[in-house]
Amino acid sequence: MLGFLATVELIGLPAFAIFFHGVGARTIAGVALADVGICAVGTFVAAMAAASRTRELVLPLLFLPSRSRS
Repeated sequence: MLGFLATVELIGLPAFAIFFHGVGARTIAGVALADVGICAVGTFVAAMAAASRTRELVLPLLFLPSRSRS
């Protein structure tokens, strides 16, 4: 998954630099940290789904918004 994200960003970051302003080191570092975070969450959810007996219900349950009573 990290490879796919990096490939998409190799296309997306130059396009961003062309249409807006140049891409600096801070932007690249932020994008790299976001990639690691997305991959970590995806791996965690995939591990939960693989270990569950009801794999089809894990993702919908995780993405349902919870109602907070305030």
